Amino acid sequence: MKELSVLIVEDEPLAREMIGELLERAEGVRCVGSCANALEAQRKLAESPPDILLLDVEMPGLSGVDLLQGLGDAAPAVVFVTAHEEHALRAFELSAVDYVLKPFPDERFLEAVERARRRVLERRVSEIAVQLSDAAPEPPAPEPNRYLKRLAIQKTGRKLLVPVEEVRWIESDDYCVRVHAENGSHVLRASLNELEKQLDPEDFLRVHRGAIVRLEAVETIRRREHGTRVLKLRTGEQVNVARSRSKAVEERLVPRIGPKLASR
Repeated sequence: MKELSVLIVEDEPLAREMIGELLERAEGVRCVGSCANALEAQRKLAESPPDILLLDVEMPGLSGVDLLQGLGDAAPAVVFVTAHEEHALRAFELSAVDYVLKPFPDERFLEAVERARRRVLERRVSEIAVQLSDAAPEPPAPEPNRYLKRLAIQKTGRKLLVPVEEVRWIESDDYCVRVHAENGSHVLRASLNELEKQLDPEDFLRVHRGAIVRLEAVETIRRREHGTRVLKLRTGEQVNVARSRSKAVEERLVPRIGPKLASR
């Protein structure tokens, strides 16, 4: 299998060197360059985007979080490698794969790189599946009574049936999905694309490449700066909305929750 390309963005020369040496021990990846700041990385990304980005946070000129925010849905798989823990929440809101705090053991760094490598491979499998689906004849839409009524969750030695009306939201989890329901969080062996086709679109909505929500579980839509949205569920959980899906999400949800609740 072809190795995945990795770009290092780090303003400290010694740290760049150390990260480069650690990458030589990681399987299935190769370093294709390093940048001393985010502005330099912007140019590099425009010329030849890597599969994985190892990104510091605090750098002169432009922060790593700002760089990732500007990339949007076109961002590579990003692992933050930094000494600043206060930016972790914002990084994960922007769909970073991992957040590694310095100083870190070698194993922690290699684990993060492997997680990013799997995320890239998962994306590629999903993209191929979409291409094949687009090329194939469109199957007839399921009849309303043919949509899933329960999700069969395989537990150790038994099968748990979760009614779909108890599901709050579903997110991608490597090659599976994680179902967040009233009775807890469960891993289901299925792709998000496959599951979306089996759920009633009157009740469920794809809000992000990696997330589906049940409409009845949403309490408010919060508008952020830069045009992004986040859904707050009745349980207090928050689910990010992809910028490209914001309009469609608001068109479905505002009639349900009211325009006042859709303001910031």
